[in-house]
Amino acid sequence: FIGTNLIRRLLKNSWEVICIDNFDDYYSSIVKRNNLSEFTTCNRFKSIEGDIRDKELLAKIKGVDSIIHLAAKPGVRTSFEYADVYESTNVGGTKVLLDFAISNSIKKIVFASSSSVYGSNPDLPWSEKTVPMPIAPYADTKLAAENIGKIYSDLYALQFISLRFFSIYGPYQRPDLAITKFFNAVSSSMPVTLYGDGESTRDFTFVEDAVSAIIKALSYSDS
Repeated sequence: FIGTNLIRRLLKNSWEVICIDNFDDYYSSIVKRNNLSEFTTCNRFKSIEGDIRDKELLAKIKGVDSIIHLAAKPGVRTSFEYADVYESTNVGGTKVLLDFAISNSIKKIVFASSSSVYGSNPDLPWSEKTVPMPIAPYADTKLAAENIGKIYSDLYALQFISLRFFSIYGPYQRPDLAITKFFNAVSSSMPVTLYGDGESTRDFTFVEDAVSAIIKALSYSDS
């Protein structure tokens, strides 16, 4: 979802893009393949079906300047049932990408973290200085990936930037997300399901704003 919108912007800005996706079955892989199909005729785009944990696959990839790490096992609720899979993908996969970056002298990784790392912290509104208090395995893996990225950036000539995205919506959004469900219900003249007592609030971010943040992070320097 985010990747499709990001790829379109990068190609428009004349970047060369290599996309790695294992087309995980968290939601239909048909949707994901259709999203990427519009780029297949562009000679600056290459799609590789595979897993970021596959070191042999990564070893075949050359000429990379920067990594935008959007790969993850998503879903807060599902993570309670499959915590080990989330750990392997979200933390282990990040570690493999970090090693790949170091061995290939790649100087920049932009990592898609999550606002869920703030968890139960009551100190609203949350900011970058807010202490993370994750309350789900998914959030815990995102925070762990942030931390291992910081360790690598402290040890090596690598800039690792974590962007803690709040619920993103927009074109190509995932079918399991709230706004998709709202739209489908309204367009079908069905009632919208509401959880809780109606007093809860939530922040949303338009996907093009998230894409702009990623691209700005690519050119950001703290020196």
